[in-house]
Amino acid sequence: MVYFFAVGESIAAVPGRPLFEIIFSTRVLNQYVGDTGVVFYNRPVSQNDLTITHVPSGIYLDFWQSISLSHSGRSTNFGNEIEYYAGWAGEIAGIGVDAGVAYFDLITLFNMPGGDVIQPYIELNKKFDVAEGHTLTPYVRAEYGLPAKGNARELKGLYVHAGLNHDWQMSKDVSVSQKAAIIFDDGAYGADRAWVGAYEISPSHRITDWLSFDLSGKIIGPLTNVTDGRKMELIGGGGFSVNF
Repeated sequence: MVYFFAVGESIAAVPGRPLFEIIFSTRVLNQYVGDTGVVFYNRPVSQNDLTITHVPSGIYLDFWQSISLSHSGRSTNFGNEIEYYAGWAGEIAGIGVDAGVAYFDLITLFNMPGGDVIQPYIELNKKFDVAEGHTLTPYVRAEYGLPAKGNARELKGLYVHAGLNHDWQMSKDVSVSQKAAIIFDDGAYGADRAWVGAYEISPSHRITDWLSFDLSGKIIGPLTNVTDGRKMELIGGGGFSVNF
């Protein structure tokens, strides 16, 4: 699962600004680890993301896909997953807001709605320019999952994130993004109740105006004692981003 917005300015119609913005990214990771440190799939995956934003309104659609590089298709593992998002990102009273609802198509794929999850979410953030080329964006985010069918406890869950993004534009074509976060997991999806810490760094090199090469490294793990097998995990990978 991914975040695709950290809004610090309002989105409004501007002369010369495109009506729609389309961003596509693809990357290969050594494993698929969720936002609270749960290992969903411990083998390499390809993860692809397509976001289409109506720029004047801030309304967006996002399609995210994980593909197991060893067992692709409609297999019964979390390496193969599709997530659909519909939301709005903008600014209210000087505070960035990203809110919407997600639908997680889990194992087995396209067997909707059995075994799937609906997850509303909201994020509040504020962007600060702290030095030339440096911005800091503190944020809080809440997500609550509900089973798309039935009332299974293992398909319910609350996550609350609090974190800080640091973006550094090192040069015209090279940038680095960092994110440190603490996540409260209220026993979501059958896991133990826990506090989780995470740090991620993502350097990027712009090859052309529309194409970038990206790397990523992340460390995540529980900060409190758990009995569900979660431990410190290292996730690394790289890929490309295309911006239209």
